[in-house]
Amino acid sequence: MKVEKFWEIWENMSWTLNTLKFIVLLQFTVIIILGLAIVKKITQRKPVVIVPGAPKVMELQPDIIPEQTVKDLAIFITTLYASFSPASIQGHFEDILRFVDSESYGEVKSTLLAQIKKVKESGYSQHFDPDSVWVENDTVFVRGLLKAFIGNQKIKEEANVFKLKFKKGVPNSSNPYGIYLTAIRNK
Repeated sequence: MKVEKFWEIWENMSWTLNTLKFIVLLQFTVIIILGLAIVKKITQRKPVVIVPGAPKVMELQPDIIPEQTVKDLAIFITTLYASFSPASIQGHFEDILRFVDSESYGEVKSTLLAQIKKVKESGYSQHFDPDSVWVENDTVFVRGLLKAFIGNQKIKEEANVFKLKFKKGVPNSSNPYGIYLTAIRNK
C-alpha cells in the first residue's frame, strides 16, 4: 500500500509542478509584454508643431485652438503683409497665400498681386512693428507702428491696426490647427 500511496503522491506532485511551470511561464510572458509596452510608450515620438512667430512652447490638444496660437499666427501674417521691400514682397505674399482659405484665395491673391505690382513700380517699402494683438470672435486685431519708405527716405510713420479674419478648416502638415485666413485689411 505504501508503494501505491507513493505513486499517487508522485503523480500529484508532477501535476502541481507542471501547473507551477505554466504559471511561471505565463507571468514571464506578461512581464515581457508589459515591458515592451512601457518601452514603446516611453520612446514614442510626439508630434512637434512649430507655429510661425510663436514666442513660447505650448501643449497641443485635439480640436482646441489656443488663443495664443491664433494671435501668433496673426502677428506672423501681419508682419509679412505689412513689412516688405520691392525685393522681398513676392516671397512674403507667397508665404501668406499658404494660410489663405480656398474660398477667399482668388480675392486675396488678386489684392496681393496688385500690391506687388504697385510696390515694384514705385520702389515703395515699409516696416511694421506690432505692439499689441487681441481677438474678438473670428477676428484678430494687430496694432503697431508702420513706417513707409521710398528708397532710404522715410515718408510716413504712424500707428496702424490690421484686421484679420480667420476660419477653422481642415488641418494639414503645414497648418496643423487648420486656421485659415479669409481677409486682411487696415482697420
